Amino acid sequence: MTADPAPDYGGRFQLDRIETDGERARYRADVRTDEATYSYSVDIRIVDGAVDIQPTHRAPVAAPDPPPWLSGHLLKLARQLSRNGLRSGDWPRRIRRWRDV
Repeated sequence: MTADPAPDYGGRFQLDRIETDGERARYRADVRTDEATYSYSVDIRIVDGAVDIQPTHRAPVAAPDPPPWLSGHLLKLARQLSRNGLRSGDWPRRIRRWRDV
């Protein structure tokens, strides 16, 4: 994620495409809040659009677990990306969104 300042509230979501092949699209997701940055791997199966999200890192390491709204919104973004990608065959290089709490 770029060195933008942390949001005062809510979260900034950024998904960067790592790779696509005939089987899946893989993204790195970084979610920044006023307290921490949470990183995830997002894999989308191209056959059926199934989404798998796995946490990979948090900074600072002692940061609290991400709040439920953050995980829920990341899942919604990944599902939307899956639907659009399956429909069009286009997997965007980057998606960036902000979400209020």
